[in-house]
Amino acid sequence: MGNVTRVLICPQEFKGSLSAADVAKEIVAGLDKTQIPFEEMVMPFSDGGPGTVDSFLAVKNGKSITVNVCGPQGEDVTATYALFEAEGKKVAVIEAAAACGLVLTHHDKRNPLEASSYGVGELIAHAIDIGVSEVLIGVGGTGTNDGGTGLVKALGMKLLDENEDELNSSILELTRLKTVTKDDEGFVPEDLNIFVAVDVRNKLLGVEGATKIFGPQKGVQDWQIPAIDAALAEWAKVVKQDFGVDVQSIEGSGAGGGLVSGLLAYAYANHIDIKIDSGSKLVADLVGLHDAISRADLIITGEGTLDNQTQYGKCVGYVSRLAKEMKKPCIAIVGKEEEHGLDFFNVEVIRNKNMSLEESMARGKDLVQIAAKRAFLRWSNDIRSRD
Repeated sequence: MGNVTRVLICPQEFKGSLSAADVAKEIVAGLDKTQIPFEEMVMPFSDGGPGTVDSFLAVKNGKSITVNVCGPQGEDVTATYALFEAEGKKVAVIEAAAACGLVLTHHDKRNPLEASSYGVGELIAHAIDIGVSEVLIGVGGTGTNDGGTGLVKALGMKLLDENEDELNSSILELTRLKTVTKDDEGFVPEDLNIFVAVDVRNKLLGVEGATKIFGPQKGVQDWQIPAIDAALAEWAKVVKQDFGVDVQSIEGSGAGGGLVSGLLAYAYANHIDIKIDSGSKLVADLVGLHDAISRADLIITGEGTLDNQTQYGKCVGYVSRLAKEMKKPCIAIVGKEEEHGLDFFNVEVIRNKNMSLEESMARGKDLVQIAAKRAFLRWSNDIRSRD
């Protein structure tokens, strides 16, 4: 390490309080206050949920594209995706949550039987129309549980009953589904590739499926689960029948309320290459996280709650493991620390024991600054003590 410490700053969002970009900004401000020379590399991070587009725009020379689409309950929503070039190809980065996110609908107005992913399909169609050849779709944070049926409709596919009449948007209508047709006149680039960034590995159906595990937070009542699962099972059966892909056998097919199943149906129907992987890994590969860690002397990451779930595909867990593999010290700045099983040089909690959650969220920016200053001083003192 030279006289100037190279610090990679790659936090994810503090959910409900600060975006990943905001956290990174406050960490830099905290380090500045130490008066210790450092060179920052700022890389706000995301696992494919809310904040993914901002993560790319922060590190890539791209632009944001704004589109008016259909929201989860049929309302008009203004959604933004990122567009940039990589190796001569146009790449679009789309957050499903921008079009059908849980936060877009007030708790009292959520209707999971009618909530649709149609707007996500509109974003994909828009990206295809402007000539992209790669689409990365982050499916975290959705407020829908329609198995991606809304998405495929927006991309020109039709869901038909035995009379070849189109089904309406209700999930329960899927029990009458007999066939799915694709839009033979729609333009699909020959070189189109779809990358799906998932934050969970749940399959579409069953006790660990989309409806049972994630449906309740979207408004699904316990007594509705069997009927919804039966409807989605019919959707999966017809997709396998018509396009040859068994979505239920694929890990992650239940992510985003089954949105991944819709993406699989669209891809197989149109012979499009599709890859499903950990959101953290896909985002890390595209933004160059591995290279950034290799060039850093110190890595600072962070999230709202550091717990046992962090190690399973979440950003901070992924950063921690990469840092350990490369023998780089890693500090986590967090709102709350529980048992997590990860290896850090230091975990700095911004909230003291006497502070309420509400106060810590309201003072989030200042508290992140203070914690970053404290952590950087502690690390610097440790380095000096070894010299």
